[in-house]
Amino acid sequence: MRAVRGKERRQSPRRNIEIGTTLIYKDLSISECRTRDIGFGGAFVYTPTSAPPERADVKMLLIRRDKTIPLIFKSEVIQSTNKGAALRFQEVSNEANEALVDLLFSWQPPAAMTSAKPAAIKATGGHDIWK
Repeated sequence: MRAVRGKERRQSPRRNIEIGTTLIYKDLSISECRTRDIGFGGAFVYTPTSAPPERADVKMLLIRRDKTIPLIFKSEVIQSTNKGAALRFQEVSNEANEALVDLLFSWQPPAAMTSAKPAAIKATGGHDIWK
């Protein structure tokens, strides 16, 4: 969504966090996607091919670093562009919500990561589940 008069219209602001993800639309899997931003209410996802149409129901799968079971966010496409799709989360499991809380409050850009990264991960309860 676009800002109106400099104010954020989203109920849940987003953070600029880039994470590998896959979109599932109908029987199609759009892999090699990446989030541009993400928040409790939704995300913008860059897609390597055309994005699903507006109002489409999709599932966004966030892929964990250890390649275990992905976190699933049932979503609706609220805007579709030639670069990707803006999603509004509709259903989020407790596990996915907890991981999202951890991500939003503890994530740091890769450039900020240093050799102290393992200690920081241990201190924050292991948030290093992301790509």
